Amino acid sequence: MARDERREEEALRRQDEDEADVEEARAARRLRRTDRRLLRQATARDARDARSVARSEHINLILSGTPETFVDPKGLLEGDGKTGRRLQLAPGDAIPTADVKAWLKAAAIRARD
Repeated sequence: MARDERREEEALRRQDEDEADVEEARAARRLRRTDRRLLRQATARDARDARSVARSEHINLILSGTPETFVDPKGLLEGDGKTGRRLQLAPGDAIPTADVKAWLKAAAIRARD
């Protein structure tokens, strides 16, 4: 009898782990969808808060907001931050994609508040 109980307990444990894995995968998908939706909204609707300005010698990504709005531990953004910051890229510069995504999300959240 004890062996059957152990097998049943093991089966229930595996089932719980499988359910947890499924729920984790669902949560990850929801997060990815939310990220994509925030990026679309930030680029489409919030053009006043995050816009790019092209020049022949560089391109600026201008981000409007208070100093606390945009986290920049790498020091990539320029400007004093009173009304906004900017990322300036010269031809051939690598685009800091992860940072830009985070800043666009912050701009979208700020625009909704």
